[in-house]
Amino acid sequence: MSVRGARGWARFLLGFVLLYAVLAGLAELDPTGASGVAIFGAVLLAAMVVHRGGLRAVGLGRPAPRALGVAFGVSLLVLLVYPLTTAVTGAQFSLRPGWVWLLVGVFAMHGLAEELVWRGYAFARLREGRSFGRAVVATMPLVAATHIPIIAGSGLAVGLAAMLVAAVTALPLAYLYETGGNTVWAPAVVHTAIDSFKLVTVAPESVMTFSLLLAAVSLTVPLLAVAVPRRVLVPDRAGEGVRSAAVSTREVSTREVSMSNVYELPDGLVEPTDDGAADHLLGAGVPPLALPSTQGGSVRVDRAPEGLHRLVLYAYPRTGRPGEALPDGWDLIPGARGCTPQACAFRDHAAELTAAGAAVAGVSTQTTDYQREVAERLHLPFPLLSDVDGRLTRALRLPTFEAAGATLLKRLTLVVHDGRVEHVFYPVFPPDRHAAAVLAWLAAH
Repeated sequence: MSVRGARGWARFLLGFVLLYAVLAGLAELDPTGASGVAIFGAVLLAAMVVHRGGLRAVGLGRPAPRALGVAFGVSLLVLLVYPLTTAVTGAQFSLRPGWVWLLVGVFAMHGLAEELVWRGYAFARLREGRSFGRAVVATMPLVAATHIPIIAGSGLAVGLAAMLVAAVTALPLAYLYETGGNTVWAPAVVHTAIDSFKLVTVAPESVMTFSLLLAAVSLTVPLLAVAVPRRVLVPDRAGEGVRSAAVSTREVSTREVSMSNVYELPDGLVEPTDDGAADHLLGAGVPPLALPSTQGGSVRVDRAPEGLHRLVLYAYPRTGRPGEALPDGWDLIPGARGCTPQACAFRDHAAELTAAGAAVAGVSTQTTDYQREVAERLHLPFPLLSDVDGRLTRALRLPTFEAAGATLLKRLTLVVHDGRVEHVFYPVFPPDRHAAAVLAWLAAH
């Protein structure tokens, strides 16, 4: 449930305080991390209670290989702080006795357990109904505040540095969490590299220099992860939509494929920003409208079909056709490109979405006849609905834009439950990964 209003924030903070109390209370008993596996187990159980879900819901689903690869690359760069300190001060580092088991503990506690709280709970909850940037900014003070006790134990300078590092790294670690399929594995790897100082000893006279260098490296190097485009860090499951879309192109003629690339997203697309145009939709009542369907007849948009609990209604601007020119400047409009890959991704995840209790329907302002062509060509198992007369658009005040002389819907997705909008995905980018994001949300709720 999105964190909105006094009650929403109260529930969110209650869950956050509970998770942090378990983490901090147990960490206080063993700050070295040697008991990290046990601490992780306790935090995991608490997270499953708070989330009311399993491993996937708390952020321990299957890791995305590409995001994990970036995390390892960033971590190796972070670890260069040790030879850098030696070069600057001449200090030599020694591994602590039993460092292998200690490494396991540090990864379990500072990596996985802390990320279950910071990203798996705080960021994930604040992300619902918010843009990525707004969710990160909202997370920063919470994460920074939990590092205040370091001031009492290690002094003002070290404590403030830890708070600053926690706040700044909220950006790259959240990015790795989200591009890693909403899992904590990738951020946990980087988090462990930053806290790897617990594995070593160094001469007391070099501690301050090392601490400053570590803070500088931790503030800058992890930001390199954000430089890797989202479309590169595609989780395996989300990538199935793109791969299946590519397979679908074999069903059309070679001539059509060579003339159009509607099945793929080009590089360099402009990512849409949250302009607030969908802020009013969360919790809104959905009118009992029935829109024309590509499967014949009409479909109500305020309820799920019998036997299912939710309706995932995704709005998209317009689909193109192979060999048909796109409107002038289409790729320059943030969020406009990608309707066909998005439809293919929903198609490829259709069985999983149904198993999660959700029906899927797409809606645009195109005519049913135009929509029927793409539904048949892509073999979509769900209906596309036509709002060509703008009834739904006006009733819900859906965000729109003008292009090619037509009023088109901006890309967004509504999760409808019992006649109300339970969740809003806006903006949606990249569209070919969106079905997997919806599936992950359903699994967590």
